[in-house]
Amino acid sequence: MKVLLHLTWHRSIYRAGAMLRLALLVMFMAVNAQRMHAAAHPAALGLACAVMFLWTLATWYLNQRAEYRTPLWMGLDLLVTIAVVAPSRWILGPELLASSYYGVPGYWMVAAPLAVAIWRGPAAGTVTGLLVGLVNYAQMPSPDPREWVDLLCMVVVPGFVGFLAVHLESLIAERDLSLAAAAKLAERERLNRIVHDGVLQVLAMVEREGGELGPKGERLAKLASDQEARLRLLLQDTDVSTPAAGGTTDLVQLLEARQSAAVTVSAMAGALPLPVERAAEVDAAVAEVLANTARHAGPEAKSWVLLEQDGDDLLISVRDNGKGMSEDEVLQAMVAGHRGISASIIGRVTGLGGTASWTSDVGTGVEWELRIPLQPQRGATG
Repeated sequence: MKVLLHLTWHRSIYRAGAMLRLALLVMFMAVNAQRMHAAAHPAALGLACAVMFLWTLATWYLNQRAEYRTPLWMGLDLLVTIAVVAPSRWILGPELLASSYYGVPGYWMVAAPLAVAIWRGPAAGTVTGLLVGLVNYAQMPSPDPREWVDLLCMVVVPGFVGFLAVHLESLIAERDLSLAAAAKLAERERLNRIVHDGVLQVLAMVEREGGELGPKGERLAKLASDQEARLRLLLQDTDVSTPAAGGTTDLVQLLEARQSAAVTVSAMAGALPLPVERAAEVDAAVAEVLANTARHAGPEAKSWVLLEQDGDDLLISVRDNGKGMSEDEVLQAMVAGHRGISASIIGRVTGLGGTASWTSDVGTGVEWELRIPLQPQRGATG
């Protein structure tokens, strides 16, 4: 949807530029028709008019296609415009140019700088407008206000249009984000109602009645209580920001969302922005550590997550007070095909250019230390 809106915006503004170019062409074709008989070189004037006509048709089609909006094409547009402006004195003759005032293309010459301004912003539009304006002024240098006012307009108008184009594009991007946030919030509210009426009520019932089923029931009741707390925390999160691919997101917020009755998260004050893909990989590695604790550490185990910044590295400590594990148990799990530690934790952290290590003694819990560079390293994923 966002891509479609931006395509529509770009096509519409370039179409407006093309319509202006066409209107100026019609106007100065009429002007040139009236002075054709008085021109020093009528054939050259006719050829220049044909070039303007054909080039207006070409730019009408090509400027509205993103794949053609390149430095080569925009540079060619400027060269064609200058090629029509530069011989005005020779084509028309000094007397006709002085009396009729306008060069061969007249104000048609502003169309190319306007296209550059829309494409690359006010600075580029101003520079290219100045270039074309100076070529036009050189045909009949004069202190006459009409001459230098035209030069001033060739500088100011493309710059102003470029400023408007950049500002409007920024407003459209903000509108797209607002629409996406509103849609996301509405969908979250709909899911909240579904989850509240179904899943949360079932978890509450298991928590309330599980104790009557013996030790296994008590364990189910404890797990139901933890999951209910996590789910309620997730549903209460009203953040609906939608970072674009290649943007950043707050790692602190991602990890704090994993806090529950069984998980305590401690982090530095303030936000820790990371590239979206990189933050997601870190969060997934921590999630796998917490999942291992929930599966193997015992029903009463609790976890503590500590997030710190150590120079250029991110340091995450995840420990629990469960029954612990030995190296033999880890090796046996890996041989049996369980890849949680090797792939989901160590593999992810290594892929980010970091290191993951753990220490444990049977009966004392497990502590993981994940050390990850804040900036991607060459050859590392994410």
